[in-house]
Amino acid sequence: METKLHPMEKVFLTQFLRDYLNRFNAYKMSFGFRKGAFEFAGQSRNTNTAHLGDSEYDLEPLLEACKIPDHVSIGGDFVVGFDYEPLTETSSPTREVGLSIFDTANHGYEAFFLAGHIRGLLLNILDAHIRDRRKIENHIFTELNELLKGPVTQELVRSTNPSRATRTRGAVGLHGQFHVDTGAFNFVCTGLPVFYYSSQRNRFYYLEPNSGPPLGYFSHTDEFYKPYVPHNVRLHAGDYLILATDGCFESECLEDFCPALGSPDHPIGYYRYEDNADMNSITQFDLYQADENLISEQSDPDIHSFCHFLQPYVKAGIGAHLIVEHVLNAIKEMPYFHFDDKSLIIVKGLTDEEM
Repeated sequence: METKLHPMEKVFLTQFLRDYLNRFNAYKMSFGFRKGAFEFAGQSRNTNTAHLGDSEYDLEPLLEACKIPDHVSIGGDFVVGFDYEPLTETSSPTREVGLSIFDTANHGYEAFFLAGHIRGLLLNILDAHIRDRRKIENHIFTELNELLKGPVTQELVRSTNPSRATRTRGAVGLHGQFHVDTGAFNFVCTGLPVFYYSSQRNRFYYLEPNSGPPLGYFSHTDEFYKPYVPHNVRLHAGDYLILATDGCFESECLEDFCPALGSPDHPIGYYRYEDNADMNSITQFDLYQADENLISEQSDPDIHSFCHFLQPYVKAGIGAHLIVEHVLNAIKEMPYFHFDDKSLIIVKGLTDEEM
């Protein structure tokens, strides 16, 4: 149950929001743009609540009173989408786009602090990285975790939902570099899947990467540590690449096998990237070159419900930005899904008629 703030608490929180959130004005939590033969859109929605002890506080009125921009919200989800061209100072233009989506384990202050910390470090690392090599490499997250080992960050990590198992703390997510010339999306995963929709086959594919550990918690000496490995998925004209945090596709299902709200027209394909011990190679998925024997069927009812919401929009071929808006609104209105932070990134491969 939500609790009203005492006058002094309101003063303190208002000042906190005004000062702290101003740093986010340059880092929007939503984006939409076209480049070459692809359209990119993403949006992050957080619950704007804070948990202090056993009480939950609604921070929406304070956000409005502070005149905080609409794209800023309190919570652990965030998205990043940017064209690499403005970040370089070379004479030859690049045809690449950076995409990131992350979700911390809790809500409110601790999650927001941790997400802000990771977001700032990630943006700075990527900026330096693409100026130097402009190539996604697996060591980005290893380097980032090294920077997150300080006492303040570790206290934040320990505070993110301590009731959960140790391995679920920190931030799960995915970062990738999209090559517009080839339609290839090279990415490194810390715990989120990738959805792929084929317009030709009218079918969804659930791609499960070989994930490294959540950001902010694991070091080389931890029991559950494993290296981050690079992956690749190629997007074709008319198809969609979909990145989503678990607020979009996990539900309040009480039974392990409760019926889904609906299912897409055709069975959802399931593909798991092979374990990749060779850091110099990238495991690849190209639907039109994939071995059908390696693709099984996804039976999870939550995944079926999420794709059921997506299908009318992707089937109609509408823009990525409209799909993000419609799907997040639809999920928000359905009590079946968690009242939880949720973020969504859509990449649409444009056809010749749309270009």
